[in-house]
Amino acid sequence: FVKWSDGDTNATRTIKVTADVTLTAEFAINVYNVTLNAENGTVTGAGEYEHGTTANITAVAAEGYHFVKWSDGELNATRTIKVTADVTLTAEFAINVYNVTLNAENGTVTGAGEYEHGTTANITAVAAEGYHFVKWSDGDTNATRIITVTADVTLTAEFAINVYNVTLSAENGVVTGAGEYNHGTEVILAATPNEGYHFVKWSDGDTNATRTIKVTSNVTLTAEFAINVYTIEATAINGTITGAGDYEHGKTVTLTAIANANCHFIGWSDGVMDLTRTFVATEDVTLTAYFASDKYLVMLSAENGIVTGAGEYEHGATANITAVAAEGYHFVRWSDGNTEATRSIVVTSDVSLTAEFAINVYTVTLSAENGTVTGAGEYEHGTTANITAVAAEGYHFVKWSDGDTNATRLIIVTSNVTLTAEFAINVYDVTLNAENGMVIGAGEYAHGTEVTLTATPNEGYHFVKWSDGELNATRTIKVTSDVTLTAEFAINVYTVTLSAENGTVKGAGSYNYGTDVTLTATPAEGYHFVKWSDGELNATRTIKVTADVTLTAEFAINVYTVTLNAENGTVTGAGEYEHGATANITAVAAEGYHFVRWSDGNTEATRSIVVTSNVSLTAEFAINVYTVTLSAENGTVTGAGEYNHGTEVTLTATPAEGYRFVKWSDGDTNATRTITVTADVTLTAEFAINVYTVTLSAENG
Repeated sequence: FVKWSDGDTNATRTIKVTADVTLTAEFAINVYNVTLNAENGTVTGAGEYEHGTTANITAVAAEGYHFVKWSDGELNATRTIKVTADVTLTAEFAINVYNVTLNAENGTVTGAGEYEHGTTANITAVAAEGYHFVKWSDGDTNATRIITVTADVTLTAEFAINVYNVTLSAENGVVTGAGEYNHGTEVILAATPNEGYHFVKWSDGDTNATRTIKVTSNVTLTAEFAINVYTIEATAINGTITGAGDYEHGKTVTLTAIANANCHFIGWSDGVMDLTRTFVATEDVTLTAYFASDKYLVMLSAENGIVTGAGEYEHGATANITAVAAEGYHFVRWSDGNTEATRSIVVTSDVSLTAEFAINVYTVTLSAENGTVTGAGEYEHGTTANITAVAAEGYHFVKWSDGDTNATRLIIVTSNVTLTAEFAINVYDVTLNAENGMVIGAGEYAHGTEVTLTATPNEGYHFVKWSDGELNATRTIKVTSDVTLTAEFAINVYTVTLSAENGTVKGAGSYNYGTDVTLTATPAEGYHFVKWSDGELNATRTIKVTADVTLTAEFAINVYTVTLNAENGTVTGAGEYEHGATANITAVAAEGYHFVRWSDGNTEATRSIVVTSNVSLTAEFAINVYTVTLSAENGTVTGAGEYNHGTEVTLTATPAEGYRFVKWSDGDTNATRTITVTADVTLTAEFAINVYTVTLSAENG
């Protein structure tokens, strides 16, 4: 409310009526404020709005935030409100929370979790033992880093296995096993001395010339060899020797025999007759220089064995002499042909005898099944036999019967040797892979086994081929190595066929098995969808394609209802009509009423309409208004005017002074009467002048 037309601003007021009053109340439409607030975002649509207008308001989240709701609980960021009062709304935004997902193999990662937009995540990659960090999957090479989180993050820490150098060195020998090795590899190291040297130890103190190490860091080792030192022992009977002692391999040794007084040199125990002799040291040597005296000497010598019983003997004495073979040798005979290792001789002159020994010869016997062996034969004591086991096709070497697992090995022969090389048949992996189907036949199989492989597709798929090109889903292979095969399956493609009369259909075509397809049936004008030929009642539906599909959309012509309403009259023509049919409708007014128009504005009481939708029409009738006309002479009448049909009206006839009411022109004699108006009425009140009687009387005149 603004004011009254006389300027008064009180909507409710009291006036004293002393004359005709005409006032107009002035109203102005309310204008309301739409106030919008937000943190972490912006809002649009605030302002002033007239009552009943609509305001389009929008909330837009700031970077890193998302809209939650308006303060009145509305969840749509963009909305339309009808303004009927002041409005204050706050757009609520929440900060985005992102997932930081970290993955790793051969190491661990920390720092994964949920982070609000813009916060920093400290992520760390720690390599497992024997591995080192390479980079993150986004290329960053810092194992520990700080990232600012503005979206979901998935990172994988990449680790590489450590590769270590095994460095070997040696003087006076050779070493094997040096190279680059992955962390954890077991490596066989071997140190072999040059001639005249012997292995002492590795630089880390290990005394095994052949050893196995597990590589977990760089390794630098030196094989230490020492030159062989030989003992040259020289003794003398009835004399002395110079030059005996310890000599390194290859050094020159000079021995000199010096006779005692009254003695003379006879020879060395090895038969050499030079008083002074020179040789190169390549082994331990034990020699005796013999000198003769007046007594007789029994001089005994030997190689590859020892002799006892040598010495000075008086003429005719008995010398008991014995020859004992060194390890790996056996006694053959004395140099005089006698074959008794232990014997007695009667000494009648100087005696010089040499015990002859022969080296033992042993047999190395090798055998094998499922492979071959080399190196069998006869070997002298102490020699080295190089034996090798080679597996037959489809087999692999396991071990020798003495437990040694080296297929090629060196053995020092000190007795007869019988060894069997053990081989085991190879076992291969048959690995089968498949997507969209299953495979049978994978497993471990011995060399030469015939295996049947079967590929069975999942529902909705069909077998195409194996990855080696084989087209038979079931096949037999002979396993002679590891086998990896993938069964290839292709998805089935089905046809969706749609048809319709009195409408159109969408969704037909070719589809992969399992595809969700939306089918839509749209009726032609004037028709409505009834059902699909499979009984489905939804015009728009989604089907999962698992086979060929043929469907027909059924449409029926629309039947509309023509509803006719009326008060104060009747209507005809209502009912049900098919689309496009003509309905003839009529409105007939009740007594006292007349037809005005239909509710769609048409003023024809009887009309034809073409039905294309439901129709609801109301026939509007107006009550008849009649005129009551009254007239009179010599008096007045009241009750004239316009009246609705059926109104009861009181008519009054009042005579003028000196007159009296007689009747109405319709004969009614009631000056005041009530009539029911059902048509125009014209009445005249009839008055007659009063006639008075003058009566005179007198007495006496």
